[in-house]
Amino acid sequence: MSISNIDYSIWHDKIDKIKEYMIQRGRLDYFVILTLYDYSYAELNTILDIKLKDIEVTSGKRVYFTPETIIFIPEYEFRLPEEHHKLVVRCLTKLAEGKKDDDYIFLNNNGKRVSQKNFSLFISRAKKELNIDDFSLRKYRNICRSEDIVNVNVNNDFNDAINEIIMLNDSINKIVNENESIFENDDLKILKDACNIIKETGERYKK
Repeated sequence: MSISNIDYSIWHDKIDKIKEYMIQRGRLDYFVILTLYDYSYAELNTILDIKLKDIEVTSGKRVYFTPETIIFIPEYEFRLPEEHHKLVVRCLTKLAEGKKDDDYIFLNNNGKRVSQKNFSLFISRAKKELNIDDFSLRKYRNICRSEDIVNVNVNNDFNDAINEIIMLNDSINKIVNENESIFENDDLKILKDACNIIKETGERYKK
């Protein structure tokens, strides 16, 4: 299932408002995470080039991979090889690189891992302040998720995902340019550098 074949029209305005709310409050980590919810398991797995053989499951139990287990990797006690860890942090969090032995992907502005619980609470607060109703993060997750990963056309999913990453570059720049006054110069530089990394990575791996 390709993300381009799903109708998101009923969610579009609400998601955009929540994303802008995140940017205005400097939560670039949350902005990226919510954006990643649009991807299926296969797309995320392909973009990040995460294979089972590359992941050490430190919890000692079997884990079923979903977009959430990849996005909130510390919640599920995975450890990525350092080279994958750095790539994900640089290209997707736009905030900071983790230390050598860290077992998380996403860092907040204080250098701490992002909590799935805190992310959900932030969404709830945004909905309340923006007067958004009839929107559930769980429903949005279920709509976005590709349940049938056996029959996924990986090449098509990969190309769709890379196209979305390149489009994300434009989306981030647009929001930042409209809200430049809320960012410090260093934050703007990090964000724009990250946009270039995202675009260059997408173009390089696009088939």
